[in-house]
Amino acid sequence: MPPQIISMTWIQVIDDAVKIGLGALIGGLFTWIVARHNNKSVIDKLQFERKTKMLSEVAETFEDYFQAYMKASTHYGFIAELWAKEPSIPETQKALYRDETERHISDAMRFRVEWAQKIANAVAAQSKLMLLGERQCLNKAEAFFNAINAAEAAFKFNGTSVNMSRYQETTIALRVAREGFYKEMERAFKS
Repeated sequence: MPPQIISMTWIQVIDDAVKIGLGALIGGLFTWIVARHNNKSVIDKLQFERKTKMLSEVAETFEDYFQAYMKASTHYGFIAELWAKEPSIPETQKALYRDETERHISDAMRFRVEWAQKIANAVAAQSKLMLLGERQCLNKAEAFFNAINAAEAAFKFNGTSVNMSRYQETTIALRVAREGFYKEMERAFKS
């Protein structure tokens, strides 16, 4: 038997080409949509991770700045207390008493320098908030930063005197500013 020759008309050829081409076009379009969605999800995830990392760094920097201030200010309190007690100390114990006072003064000065060295980091952390577009966080960070600086300045510590008259006022202002900062940071983490 001779092989059968199948004759196709030009309409059948076009019909097959349209079916194959249309199927390939639909498959390609679907693949492109899925790939685009996956890429967008990956990019969103990376942006979220980067934002979270930067916010964590900002929070750590500000907490470090605050803790450095707290080390110094705690010693200011010790020094003020020691100076207030000095007149009532017996002469036989004055040398030991002065040594302890000098140690606290030395520690306070060292902690004050450590705190001052962290100012640049706190300012850099504020610029990260600007970069992230977290305007409310930036405002709260600036308020916290200013409250710390105002509290430090209120002590007027110079190694020979310390002013504790505004301690309660500055402590309350610091607490309010710190809580405000962390509440705003919490909101930023959730968004």
